[in-house]
Amino acid sequence: MNKIFPKGVGGSYFQIYANSELFKSANEYSIEECDVYEYLFHLLKKYYNEEESSKFREKEDGVGFQWWSIPNVYTYENMRCMVKEIEKIVDSLESDKENKSAEIYFYNEFCKVIENLMVTNPKFNFITFEGP
Repeated sequence: MNKIFPKGVGGSYFQIYANSELFKSANEYSIEECDVYEYLFHLLKKYYNEEESSKFREKEDGVGFQWWSIPNVYTYENMRCMVKEIEKIVDSLESDKENKSAEIYFYNEFCKVIENLMVTNPKFNFITFEGP
């Protein structure tokens, strides 16, 4: 079953954490890059904000969502919108006759992680996905 780890794992995992322009939260999560690609990449691209990410990047880091070791930054508001969209996806998966339990489990866990990061870090205003 797909798993989201509550610590930085490294290797082929995306690190997810809350941050401000000056500080990074102590709690972070890790998601295997295959799971990011399969379940989240279309949403990460949709909600990506170049203006916010550019505040955390060097000019030579490029534009758009970056897969390797470059911060991809999302506002809390964008993440709330993404969570709402994922909840709709889960609703449609649950009504589907095919067994999609692994996908439903992953999405539910992901939403809990994002909500937890925002609740436990109210002074921060960004969620960052940083690739392996």
